[in-house]
Amino acid sequence: EVVSYYKRKLKLKCWTKGKDKTLIVIIYPNKEKGIVTLRIGKKMWNYFPRINRIMRVPPSMMMASWMGSDFTNDDLVKESSLFDDYKGEYILPDSLNSSKYFFIKLIPRKNTLSLWSKIVLLVRKKDLLPVREEYYNEKGELIRVLYFEDIGIIGGRKLPRVLKMVPVKKKGRYTLVKYLKARFNIPIKNSIFSLRSLRNAEKF
Repeated sequence: EVVSYYKRKLKLKCWTKGKDKTLIVIIYPNKEKGIVTLRIGKKMWNYFPRINRIMRVPPSMMMASWMGSDFTNDDLVKESSLFDDYKGEYILPDSLNSSKYFFIKLIPRKNTLSLWSKIVLLVRKKDLLPVREEYYNEKGELIRVLYFEDIGIIGGRKLPRVLKMVPVKKKGRYTLVKYLKARFNIPIKNSIFSLRSLRNAEKF
């Protein structure tokens, strides 16, 4: 069976402050230009310039696709929630090289609502950079894998410059995020992470 997926390309600007504030502005293509996503803690909003509306993303939609990609709304808040919402332990897989990597299994805490029964992280020992994240459902089935690729210098730091999210049951489909430029430790006003700023975020 051959499955064909169409290609779609977005160009984004993104600002983050700490672990709980993120602002993403789509600047290409024109069809989606000006759409903004704001995250403050675990709350999210989207602004759609064509209808001039700001819409809150309800908890029931956190596992829905973000802008039609293989990343979810929840993925955008996960950075701050993994530590709080999951408990981790080191594991030693038999078939993989544990001399070069740490394998960490994350299990949702008792009061955490999660689509995933576990998340398995693969981290390089030599520099603690991530290599892979595996996501398993309640049946223990592997549903998707996030690969961290093209490790190199960006913004003066050594980081993965490409993220590749692959839904394993959708053969041939994936979403790539490529970092083209990055700056760190620059002053960012708190005011840009506000509902009031969303209608002007394209000018930032």
